[in-house]
Formats: sequence, C-alpha cells, structure tokens
Amino acid sequence: MLSDKGFMIVDGIDLNAIEIPEGKPQVPNALAAILYEQALPVKAILAKYAKLTFDAGQVLDIDNSKLTDYKTMLKVASYADNATLLELSAFALHEAIQTVRNRAEYDASFLSRRLYEWLSMAENHACLTDIFYDGTPEERAEQLALYEQLKSDAELTAKLSQQYKGELEEWETKLR
Repeated sequence: MLSDKGFMIVDGIDLNAIEIPEGKPQVPNALAAILYEQALPVKAILAKYAKLTFDAGQVLDIDNSKLTDYKTMLKVASYADNATLLELSAFALHEAIQTVRNRAEYDASFLSRRLYEWLSMAENHACLTDIFYDGTPEERAEQLALYEQLKSDAELTAKLSQQYKGELEEWETKLR
C-alpha cells in the first residue's frame, strides 16, 4: 500500500514540494456561466470534427484561429468561484480544443476517442439553479442580478473576461 507521501510522487516529482502561489483568481460564477454558455457552440463543432476524423481514418486539418475565442472563454470559465461542475465542463471543453490544436501528435483513432472523452466530461455542466444555490438569499439574488446584467451587456462581459484573463495569465506566470 502506498503511503500518503509516496502517493504524491509522480514521475519523480514530489507534488507536496510544489508551492502554489497566493492569489489564484476566482471568476464570479455569473461571468463563468455566461462565458460557458457563449462557448457552447464549440461542443457541436468538436463533435463533428471528431466524427469526421474517425470516419476518414486520418487526422483532418482545421483552422485553429476559429477556436481561439472559445478557448479563452472556457479557460476563464474554468476558474469559477464556487461552481465545480461548471469548472469541470469548461475545463473539459478547453482541453478538447487544446487536443485539436495539438492534433499532429495523435493518430485519427486516438484523437477521436480523446475528443469524445472530453466532450463526455463536458456534459456534466451545472444549471443556473445549481450555480447560484450556495450562499444567502441576498447573495444568490446578487449573483443572479449580475448574471442577467452580463447576459444583456456584451461589452461589460468582454471587459470582465479580459480582466480575469489577464489576472489568470499573471497568476500562472508565478507557477513557473
């Protein structure tokens, strides 16, 4: 049986020794939910690409630039403040896009299977009532009001998305 200490050693790296910097950005659930909803069309694109790749038996070319905006939205959404299923779903779609971007590293069968796995994980997203379940009634009302405001104000949503994207990039540089 592995001890706790032995369990934390992966490929010779002691995970306990890795220091995670303070100040990990926490994206408001309302913003994360909006960004996830805006990125949902990519799920159908990725599913179609996976099927075409599988049917063709070869890795097909795709314009990565069309996926960039979706990737950014999903990365920000994957840092939701307190919405685990939303974070997981956003992360899964983000990783599916990353898999497509790195498609040259895979054969068609593996690429298709990997994409289907990521897409399957993305099916677990939470509905709005789950996202705003925690907290006091006042906090829930505040989050729901922010959600409605962001849904109706694309400019504010884009501004906040860029703000949190910058904070995430800054925090991630501390990890290196």
